[in-house]
Amino acid sequence: MRRAILVPLVAAGVALALGLIQFGVDPKRALFAYAAGFDVALTIALGALLFVMIARTTRARWFVVLERLTGAIAATLPLFPLLFLPVALGLRRLYPWAGPPGDLDPDGRAWAAHAHAWLNVPFFLVRSYAYLLVWSALAILLRRRSIRNDDRPSETYVRRQRFASAAGLPIMALTLTFAGFDWIMSLNTRWSSDILGVYVFAGAFAGAIGATAVVACLAFRAGILPSEVRADHFHALGRVLLVAVIFWAYIAFCQFLLVWIADLGRESSFYADRGYGSWSWASAALFFLHFAVPFLLLLSRPLKRSPLSLAVVGAWLVCAHALDVYWLVLPPLHAGMRWLDLASLVGVTGVCAAFGAWRFSAASPVPIHDPALGESLRYESP
Repeated sequence: MRRAILVPLVAAGVALALGLIQFGVDPKRALFAYAAGFDVALTIALGALLFVMIARTTRARWFVVLERLTGAIAATLPLFPLLFLPVALGLRRLYPWAGPPGDLDPDGRAWAAHAHAWLNVPFFLVRSYAYLLVWSALAILLRRRSIRNDDRPSETYVRRQRFASAAGLPIMALTLTFAGFDWIMSLNTRWSSDILGVYVFAGAFAGAIGATAVVACLAFRAGILPSEVRADHFHALGRVLLVAVIFWAYIAFCQFLLVWIADLGRESSFYADRGYGSWSWASAALFFLHFAVPFLLLLSRPLKRSPLSLAVVGAWLVCAHALDVYWLVLPPLHAGMRWLDLASLVGVTGVCAAFGAWRFSAASPVPIHDPALGESLRYESP
């Protein structure tokens, strides 16, 4: 476990140093790259929290043995108010509505004036930190009640976890939707999409389940999980991952179809910006990387029952999700993608991975007194 903390920290240190070099050369691009890396790590943590909450609400007993692993990913959420500081400090470079009005064309100035009541720097920062604090509070609350049940077993803690999860899901839906509108959609004054919040949720969920498959495989091979954890649990996780892949593709197609049917210049500019240069390749790659290839692979029952094979597909989807977020964030720069843009991603995810490993090591790898643990250990996949 010590190595799982130190290796990501070292990688994060090197990557963040490269990010500082990029900032010295091109501050605006470095801020966009950091915002993209921040969004990738945050959405995976949010997807993990949603996965835990959905499993608790629906009483998914097979998931109990994997709850602490997924919860460790969600436990990184209290880091993000601190990690958001570079975005907050660079707001005027990132968002056209936050900069000098003279930097916008006449249409952009008219849009910024119309949206000023919502998109102004003080209110934007208040909303952003409200989202981050709400998510952090939910992650801390669920983890704390789970760990308390280890020390002082009580059905009350289990019921409170389920109640907090059910009550928190609508809050998560609203805050994640508004965060998507604020942090991603407002990067471009010419674009709007009513479905973007669902699109961000779909990508976050797929990325988080892919990350869960990776950490579950690592924990399984390291002997951290109970010996009763076997192929059936990975098969169930693989089925959820397949559903997440299909759901993302469906929402992505719906967003494209709505833009196509409306045929409005303001909306179609989103795809026009991503249809030239290296972004045209990224747009095509997303279809194969985020849907076609993992969909075909996850149809295989033997693959879903193999921890290593499922982890490879999970890692593939984490990378596809990262590409998807960069595809959303960087095109307003009107420049192609560069390798140095990945430095901030490695830096932020490295810090989060080290923190998540540390939080995971601070408690039992499974909720030892959960009433459903025995049934979870005996789970047999259909």
